[in-house]
Amino acid sequence: MEWKILVTLAIMLLAALAFVSRTPEVASFFGYYYSFVSPSPPNVSFALVASSYGNITFTAANSRIEIEPKDSSLSVAGGALSASNVTLLGFRGTMSARGSEASLDGTVRTMEAGGAVVAYDNAPVKGTVKFVRLYAANVSLPLIAEELDGTIVVKGTLITLVNDTVKLVSPVGDVTLTDNLMMSGFAKRIELPKAGIVATE
Repeated sequence: MEWKILVTLAIMLLAALAFVSRTPEVASFFGYYYSFVSPSPPNVSFALVASSYGNITFTAANSRIEIEPKDSSLSVAGGALSASNVTLLGFRGTMSARGSEASLDGTVRTMEAGGAVVAYDNAPVKGTVKFVRLYAANVSLPLIAEELDGTIVVKGTLITLVNDTVKLVSPVGDVTLTDNLMMSGFAKRIELPKAGIVATE
């Protein structure tokens, strides 16, 4: 008899949840958090230009990193790197940046520096670099959520940012860092509260 009561209660709870989930507030709540764990690939296109940015850590799966350094303490395969321009191919690991300084920690398949090309078998690369320009292709991060000045193009629409909160959930794409931040690619979700924009597909 007890199991019948439990089954009845379970059915009632499921029915109540189904009814409540139809309200806009609850639907948006579940939709927001589902966007963080959804296995679907990012599909909202964007192009962001920001005049400044906070601490950002990117993950690279198989990336091209181009560095025009001011000063560097990077080492590749245990050797110090001092070339004026460096390109790392097949970089896997993390790249953290703030302002004109970045730190890298990962492995690299090929390095181009000073006119020479050196092939490695996933050699370790680690250290920091102060740069004039740093470009990274095919990088990702869980979230960008900052107050920014600049512009953003969301699905073809240009929006000017003036101390606007920008939330990019699971952005993936190419990044160029100079005095500013430029990133273009795709995200699972884009929110611009001041403009009233929430884009998910």
